Amino acid sequence: MSQKSEKYARDMGRRLDRLETTMTDVLGETAGIWELRRNAANRARREARRADRWRCTAWLAMIALVLSLCLTLKVKADAASVGESPIESIPIVAVAQEDFENEKIEAALLECANVIEDCTVTWYTSDTCNKQPGDPAYGITYSGLTWNPRR
Repeated sequence: MSQKSEKYARDMGRRLDRLETTMTDVLGETAGIWELRRNAANRARREARRADRWRCTAWLAMIALVLSLCLTLKVKADAASVGESPIESIPIVAVAQEDFENEKIEAALLECANVIEDCTVTWYTSDTCNKQPGDPAYGITYSGLTWNPRR
């Protein structure tokens, strides 16, 4: 090979090395640009979600504020009406209607009731008899029968 062709080959080798270096840099920058764009898109989505959460929290806070205001006004209105006596606030019609309903209930119960005449009803407790479970007379009724709690 001649000197001229050797020089030309070295020059071509250097140019190829520079071209490879440039291509690697360009491709690396391109990959970096795509990564930057992807990171920016992810960051934008995260910020949008955060903004949505704040917006939702603000609405919930407004609703809670309105409800507490309504509750406060209701309590103040109830406190203002406490001056009335409870009996005055009940209409007379309601009391008369309740008495009528009680009479109807009592009449219905009396229709279903059995009347037993000439009987004595007794009620025994440990307080009234002063007898404990070990006493021989414990559990014996007035008629002389033994009391059975399972009946």
